[in-house]
Amino acid sequence: MATTNQHPGLLIDRFDKLATTLGAHCAQSFLADGDPLGAPMDLSFTELVASARRRSNALVRLGIGPADRIAFASPPSQHAYPTLIAGIVTASLATMNYFLEAEALIRLIRATGASTLLTNARFDDDPAAGEKFRRVREALPGLRHITFGDAAPDGAIDLEALAAAEPDDVWHTAARDPSGKRIAVIFHTGGTTGLPKLVPHTEAMLGAALDACGPAQGNRPGEIMLGGLPLFHTSGALQTGLVPLANGTRVILPSPRGFRDPNIIRNYWRLIERFRVTISALVPTMLAALT
Repeated sequence: MATTNQHPGLLIDRFDKLATTLGAHCAQSFLADGDPLGAPMDLSFTELVASARRRSNALVRLGIGPADRIAFASPPSQHAYPTLIAGIVTASLATMNYFLEAEALIRLIRATGASTLLTNARFDDDPAAGEKFRRVREALPGLRHITFGDAAPDGAIDLEALAAAEPDDVWHTAARDPSGKRIAVIFHTGGTTGLPKLVPHTEAMLGAALDACGPAQGNRPGEIMLGGLPLFHTSGALQTGLVPLANGTRVILPSPRGFRDPNIIRNYWRLIERFRVTISALVPTMLAALT
């Protein structure tokens, strides 16, 4: 088991407990091609937490700590949640809606005070995302760009290569504030009534959400949840991501395009049947399409 300074409520302790108590049980299944009959890429709880540790340790080796802020962007993928966890337990992570125009992303990232841009190297749901982040880097030359998943683009640091060299049985992060007041994640509102507004969440707030939302959603070991909502909203990052995972529920990620993949609606009930899904989270447009 990983060695940490045990403080009730610390996120790293929660994930260590998951790896110990649910170890070999499947935590996440990802369908890389969106085919309901395809072979899923599975991660056990042991593997999920080990991956998060390696990624966190790689960020620490790059000099990133609790006082730093990371702008994060990723579609659903095999490595999205381990990387999200790594960013949250290492620094303050701000999720970014990469469907916004480059100018809006520049404003948001500047407002967060982020010194690092952490993105998936591949965006199947928005082919324009790569060009947007290139423009972000041009506008914010002091922003360090780290990518994960596929090969890193020119000028970016490859997190996969760095993480592969890190230990997976210990956390090197210094973000161990037992008071829970450390800002762990920053979400932005949708901006329907004006410019998006940044909303910080402390580690204590996240812990409370994991404790309250899990039982309310029926998330517990043995349950299986169909995910696919965007990770830049609390729905995808928390309700269909960290909340079920932290409560021992297996998460199914049906496509690298998430629920934006039209094949998901077409094959929705096939996915339910194949993976024996017991819980699903849907938005009104999806419910309308299904009916």
